[in-house]
This record gives sequence, C-alpha cells and structure tokens, in this order.
Amino acid sequence: MTELRSLRREETEFKKAGARLVAISAQFVEENRKLAIANDFAFPILSDFDLKVIGKLGMVHEHAAPNGTSAAKPATYVVDRRGKVRWIYASNTIRNRPDPKDILAAVQQAK
Repeated sequence: MTELRSLRREETEFKKAGARLVAISAQFVEENRKLAIANDFAFPILSDFDLKVIGKLGMVHEHAAPNGTSAAKPATYVVDRRGKVRWIYASNTIRNRPDPKDILAAVQQAK
C-alpha cells in the first residue's frame, strides 16, 4: 500500500506525462474499494483475487502466503497506448518496490 500512496502523490506528474495509473490487487473487490476510499486514490484498483491475470503475467508466488496459499509478486508495468509493455519492475520480495520517479521516467521514455 505504501507504493500506491507514493504513486498517488505523483499522480499529477503521471497525468502531465499522458499516463493513467491502474492498480491490480489480489484482494477482493470490497477490500480494494475500502482501500481506495480510505486513501483517497483517484485511480482504479482492479481485483484479481483468483490470480488469473497475475498468473498470466507470471507474477505468482506459489504457496508463499502465511496460510500456504499463493500470493502475488509485486510488479509494476508501463504499457504504451498500443498495449505494448515498455518497462517492467518485478520483485520476489514484498518490500522491494520501484521509486515513483523511476516509473515516471519509464513512462516518459515510452512516449
């Protein structure tokens, strides 16, 4: 969630660069809705609670959650207007996240 808050602080800069922020979470829709409201996120948080999309992206930790279930790996994608992935930041650890300035630089280079 810290990453989403950091992105929210930079949202104006992303808009100036022509980008739109969208988050995908492995949480349920209601949890994401509460998170968005509590943190005043203007960007959508899509729910992928069954890890179908996250799995297609190869971003699933098998049996990594404390209860032995699978969990999403943290990742950030920059996708251009044609749907081409232009930049990926992926991590195997939940604490390792990209700096929003680095994401913004990737967005600006993708133009």
